[in-house]
Amino acid sequence: MRGIMVKVGIWAASVLVLLMVVFGIFCPIDVLQGHERAIKENFFKGVVMEQGADGLKAVEFLPRKRWYIRAIDEYVHYDMRKHRYILDDDANLPPEDKEEANGPALMIQVDRGQTVKVRVKVIWRYEAGKLGVVHAQCRNDRVVAEMKVLDTPVRRIAQSLVTSKDALSVYYGDGLKALQTEFKDLLQKDAAITSMGLVIDDAVLFTDLDPKYVEQINAKIVAEQKILAQQQVEKANLAEAEAEKAKAEIEKNKRIVAAEAAKQEQILGAEAANEKTILAAKADMEKQRLEGEGLKVRKIAEAEGVKALKLAEAAGEDALKLAKYDGVAGQRQTEVLIAERVAEKVAGMLKGVQVIPERAFVSVSQQPGMGSAVVPVADVGAAQPPAAPAGK
Repeated sequence: MRGIMVKVGIWAASVLVLLMVVFGIFCPIDVLQGHERAIKENFFKGVVMEQGADGLKAVEFLPRKRWYIRAIDEYVHYDMRKHRYILDDDANLPPEDKEEANGPALMIQVDRGQTVKVRVKVIWRYEAGKLGVVHAQCRNDRVVAEMKVLDTPVRRIAQSLVTSKDALSVYYGDGLKALQTEFKDLLQKDAAITSMGLVIDDAVLFTDLDPKYVEQINAKIVAEQKILAQQQVEKANLAEAEAEKAKAEIEKNKRIVAAEAAKQEQILGAEAANEKTILAAKADMEKQRLEGEGLKVRKIAEAEGVKALKLAEAAGEDALKLAKYDGVAGQRQTEVLIAERVAEKVAGMLKGVQVIPERAFVSVSQQPGMGSAVVPVADVGAAQPPAAPAGK
């Protein structure tokens, strides 16, 4: 019985191991690295698609581990890092460039008939979101992608640019820089490349000429360098002269500024003295004005005092005069004064009269409570005694 159990256990373990081997062969684990993406192909459905904004497109699977059945599904990996497309057969190429070279350098005839050797190096990568397009053409074959997508546009653009220029303008200097910039821009915008899901990050173009032309160009370059050096010397001398001139101008300006400052200081001093004099005169005038106003006020006060004194004296005299007319004595004094005023008035009326009859009498006054006074008139011009006041 024990032997049977051992055999059954060995058989079960063998079956389990066999199943694991079969599962490992037909159901492996797919591992996508961080720099990869994948397109999934199904034996029955083909490329796994999804509905996008622009219609159906292939699903791009991001890095992770996945189980799949080998006979039914397959994940096609795409390296999303940068790749190089090289057209160069130079013996001095680095080993890694020699291994990846896609062909020899281009031989292009320039404007004046010289043949130029054009070496090309393009840095490109797959565009995320368009792997389905390049998958349909190349199915993760980088060399096929480069030959189908890059090769024709690169040769066409390089041929077009170099042919329209002369050898000197494509060999060195600003002409070569402009050529390289234009080559890169045209490649990055080429519809045949962008529509297939490839992106151009950089493109470099180098040119080589026949040695006899290179000697002529080098001689011309040396001559140009000498001219440039002479120009630099002349510019340096001119700059030195300008510096001396500027220094002299600065010294001149300093002297002018100092003179202007001294002049301004004198003007300010004179203005300050003048202002001081004016202020002193104004202060003196103000002092005199205040003194005059004080004297005027004092005189006015004195006049007011004199006037008040006189008014007081007059008021006192009036009071004294009025006091004489208070009571019985005052009444008599009043009658005397009235009689004197009447006499003066009658004398005035009789002045110039020649004859007045003796019997003529003038009744001077008759008032209730007062006596009557009758004055006889004698000869004209004779002195008349003053009328005696009534009651005296």
